[in-house]
Formats: sequence, C-alpha cells, structure tokens
Amino acid sequence: MLFRCNSTRGGVFGPWLTRAVTSSHFDHVALIMRFGDTIKDLYIFEAVGERGVRLVPWLSLWAELYPGGFFEKIVTRKLLYEMTPEKLNDLDKFRKSSVGLSYGLSPRKIIFNSPSEPDLN
Repeated sequence: MLFRCNSTRGGVFGPWLTRAVTSSHFDHVALIMRFGDTIKDLYIFEAVGERGVRLVPWLSLWAELYPGGFFEKIVTRKLLYEMTPEKLNDLDKFRKSSVGLSYGLSPRKIIFNSPSEPDLN
C-alpha cells in the first residue's frame, strides 16, 4: 500500500519532507498481510515514527478513511512475486523479528540513500 497523508491532519512538515526527500507522490508505505479468510484477518505491516514497526488490524485503519481524514490518498499495488512456502516462512520470520522495533530516520540515512526510480510500466 502507498499512502499520501493529509497535510492538514498529518502535520505539514513531516509528509512534505518525506515526499521531497524521496521524490515521491507518497509519504508512507505498508504491506497488507492476511492471516485468514475474513476482513478481520487483514493486517497492515508498517513502520511509523513514534510507534516503530507494528502490525495493525485493517479495520482500525479503515476508521481513518474518510474525506478530511488522516490519509489524503491510499493506493494498492499488487506484488507480483512467486511466493513459495520457504519464502512465505522467511517473510513471517522477518515480520515476527521486526514488530516492536523502533523506527528512525537520520540525516545519514537520507544523505546516503538515493530516491527510488519511478515505475514507467
């Protein structure tokens, strides 16, 4: 998922700075993870400044999706990837080891990372 925060709700400086530094229209990214067959089994895997890496139920995020809400725009992009049982297991290990870790952005990370290339397909 790609997010563009509503600057009037998300703070003017943070989202704008992220978009400027990354040369992107969006200022946040997350993965949708499914652990069952109902909407209650959908979660968002993301890293958020003050909260760190977290797994959030989709239904709790859904409450912010309204005109004037926290997000100005949310788009999804399907990941085309051959997901073998081994790769799925590795992703789950990564998720388990990452949730709860702190998230940080430093000038060093900004200076030594180049913006992502746009997808022209």
